[in-house]
Amino acid sequence: MESARLIAGFARIVRDIGLAEQLAPSAVAGLNRAVAVSMAFGPRAGLELVNALASERSLQRYHLLPSARGGLLAKLGRSEEAGRTFQLATSLASNARERDFLPGSARDL
Repeated sequence: MESARLIAGFARIVRDIGLAEQLAPSAVAGLNRAVAVSMAFGPRAGLELVNALASERSLQRYHLLPSARGGLLAKLGRSEEAGRTFQLATSLASNARERDFLPGSARDL
């Protein structure tokens, strides 16, 4: 019962972010929607959206894109690819706290 409520909650978040994107399109909002989609509909669905965002110029140097992608790859059992993707995220992170967190994610795979 609790997981059904969580899934419904994430489905509402997906809808709400979609509405916000219609008013003010944003690649970062698209990334947030992709993460919410993964929570509501599974990592494969989220990964498809994240991969589609990879060509967005505004996200080319944004560390959270490969970070989200790495997390989804890990959930799909693609550990080696996830590790490489977390390494990319680490190299793009602009502050020490983010860099310190991301290698831990790669090591934990």
